[in-house]
Amino acid sequence: MGSNKTVTVEFEAIPPDTYTLSASVAGGHGKVNPASGTYDDGTSVTLTAVPDSGYRVKAWSGTDDDSSTGDTNTVTMGSNKTITVEFEEISITSPPSAGGCGGVGAMVILAIFSGAAMLVSGKFE
Repeated sequence: MGSNKTVTVEFEAIPPDTYTLSASVAGGHGKVNPASGTYDDGTSVTLTAVPDSGYRVKAWSGTDDDSSTGDTNTVTMGSNKTITVEFEEISITSPPSAGGCGGVGAMVILAIFSGAAMLVSGKFE
């Protein structure tokens, strides 16, 4: 090397790995959002289950917390993911007869729909 040299280097960004998400409802009775998408490696995706009226989340599969029965859950993308949510019907039992309440004739029903509670009380003869 008898003289000064100029060296030019060009760098190219390496794109992150991307993975696909596919979410569905087992057995119907609602939907899940997002149902699909492509996400970068390490991205945490929040999933929202939307049950039909009279239904609630029974189980999640393929998420970061499959033990959850809440309407939201997350999945961290590190591979292609398949998520399933299952809904169950909310059962409401019939109120007891007046005789079943010790003759008082009062009834109280607690109904829970999608995380909101409603208290209904009344008196019947």
